[in-house]
Parts: sequence; structure tokens; C-alpha cells
Amino acid sequence: MSKSQNKKRILATATVISILFFFAVSAGSQAPVPSGQETVLTRARDLVAALYPEFSGKNFDLTLSASQRFDDPWRQILRVDLQVTRYGPPNNGHPAVGSDNHGYKVILPAEKYSMCSGYVVFNRHGWVHELGIGDSTDTHSEQNESLSKLVEAHPEWSEADEGRALKQAGARYGPEEKEEFVHNLRLSTLQPFFGTLKILSVEFQGWSEPHKDYSFDGFSWKVKAEAERPDGTKSPYSLYFEPFEGKLIIVFDGGLPLAPPID
Repeated sequence: MSKSQNKKRILATATVISILFFFAVSAGSQAPVPSGQETVLTRARDLVAALYPEFSGKNFDLTLSASQRFDDPWRQILRVDLQVTRYGPPNNGHPAVGSDNHGYKVILPAEKYSMCSGYVVFNRHGWVHELGIGDSTDTHSEQNESLSKLVEAHPEWSEADEGRALKQAGARYGPEEKEEFVHNLRLSTLQPFFGTLKILSVEFQGWSEPHKDYSFDGFSWKVKAEAERPDGTKSPYSLYFEPFEGKLIIVFDGGLPLAPPID
């Protein structure tokens, strides 16, 4: 190899080393992401914990996933889909026995059960804008759906008939338990996610007349409230609670439209 070729090779090697060193220094100079920071995921997790305090200490799994339009800039996540699951033995709590490919008996793996699923949308200031809990053992969604179908099949029923069916299904808060329902609302636990909530009206929904005119979605308590934020701004909300245990299932912010993500 000539002296000229050797010199070029040494120069090229030195250039590569310099480039690698530059990127190493640049990467090292980047400030690490604080491990204790609050994100939209931690906020969603804390909201689920406030809505379902009975889930704590049960070793359940919580899955949170972000959902937005592809063309959004994604500088700020607004919607989070959520699901709480648990694992347990099949066959009514008893381990199930099966057979492997060789005919040997084996214990089947634990089954996965959904305890709660839905979504939450935050506005760009971190307050709840919309919430929907559709599948939950604690909100008795299957019981409410079955009751809805029963009521739909009997348009001739009076409110008294429907009330009896509601009680027989195990609902704790029928229309006659309004005072007890309001007393047990505990809206203060939602303050970190809404602001201070002031109740404006409480109405039981799902009686005879509505379900004769359009699709009947089930029984619920509709609470209209006004949220006041620390900066003095106010926003109206519509909150819907199922009648079996009084769990919050739907939220709509009746104030300004959802602000677009920050560019």
C-alpha cells in the first residue's frame, strides 16, 4: 500500500471516530426523562383507581393504550383506552384438567377475565372531557342490558311494573331511592379530574315513554353538574350512573368543544 493510500485510510478512520464520538456526546447530553413525571397514562390510571377503589390490592392488570387520528401531530395524547383484567381458574373457580398431545392429564392455564373496559378523553388542560365504561362487572352492564331487552319487550308496562323488574334484577338505586343515591355520590373523589363539582339536577332515566319512541339503552341516573376549576373557569357536565351500584359509566363535557392537540 502506498503512503498516499495509507494516509487516506487513516484520515477516513479518524473521521468515522469523530462522528461516532459526536453522536455519543450529543446523546449523553440529552436530559433523561424524569421517572416520576405525570403523564396522560398516569392520569388515566388514577382516574380508574378513583372510580373502582375495590380493584386495589387484587393484583389485577391494567392495560392503557393511546388512540388518536393518524394525521394528528401526536404532541399531546387526549384519548386513552383502558381495560382491567384478572386471571383466575376456569370451571367456576376450580382448576380445570385437560390432556396434552400425549394423553397425559394437565392443569389448564388460568383464564383471563375482563373486569372493566372503556375509554377516557382529556382536554388539553388535563380535565376529563368524555368517559365511557361499556363492559364492567362492577357496573352490571350485562344485567342492565338484559333488563333493557325485557322492558323493550313489554311496552305496555307501567312505571310501577318497570320499577318492580328493576328491583327484582338487583338494582340498589331505583327511582324511589333518589335521596340515597345522591347521598352516596361522593363526587369529591372526582375533583382531581373534573374540578369541584356542584350538582344542578338529578333525574332517573329509562321509564316507559322514552323507550317507545327510540332505542332503549338501559336505566341510569343522569346528573347535571357544574365543575369549577382552580383558575375560576367553569364547565357543565352530564354524568350518567348505573342503578345497580351507582357506578359512573358515561361523562359528557357540555362546555367548549375539545381543544385540538398542541402542535
